[in-house]
Amino acid sequence: MGKILSEEKLLLDIVVSEFTKALNDGHLCLHPSDTLPGLTYDPTQKLAYNKLIQCKQRKPSNPFSALVDSCQRAFDFWEPLPKAWQFVLDELWPAPLTVVWKASNAAPKSLIHSERGTIGLRVPNLHKNSQWLLEVLKGLPYPLPSTSVNIAGEESKRTWDDACSFSRQYSIFIPFHNQAPSFLEVQSTVIEINVDGSFQILRSGAIKEDLISACYLKIKGRKGL
Repeated sequence: MGKILSEEKLLLDIVVSEFTKALNDGHLCLHPSDTLPGLTYDPTQKLAYNKLIQCKQRKPSNPFSALVDSCQRAFDFWEPLPKAWQFVLDELWPAPLTVVWKASNAAPKSLIHSERGTIGLRVPNLHKNSQWLLEVLKGLPYPLPSTSVNIAGEESKRTWDDACSFSRQYSIFIPFHNQAPSFLEVQSTVIEINVDGSFQILRSGAIKEDLISACYLKIKGRKGL
């Protein structure tokens, strides 16, 4: 048993190291998540961003949302949240829920909305065979941008095999997996927090609005906010 665990740990370390190196070298990378397969890059490298825009045949517009390993990391890249929301996210995350709020000075400029000054972040609830990505996220000095695997305007790839086929066409780095990652095959819900503490749905997805509202009201009542 000890030998098996040791081999699994070694494999995890290799996957984390190779993926991180690919990012640092400016490659586009395929990554697992809890919702759908995604494409990513180093947001501090303009050339890597341009590669992704060309690959997806997408016009530069709104910035990509990004993944972090924990609530605390998200708080690092945001301005202080309205009362209650730190506790709400502590309870809701990890989950297929992307949250948009004002970016702090620590956030990469390429991920900040140029007009609104916001950044979209989430902590993914990764399946067991995708847990290595959390180790990558812990080691990065920036949130990891994530976008769907597709040409702009076309349907997103929903399985790992389909995402790999797409990635091979564009020389995108594909991390090794013993077993194909599992996905919900539905996009994350995206919300934006307002200054008064209310929120609005920007995109419906895996997490229902009623669940978010119930959690928010419960926390407000419990904390007396």
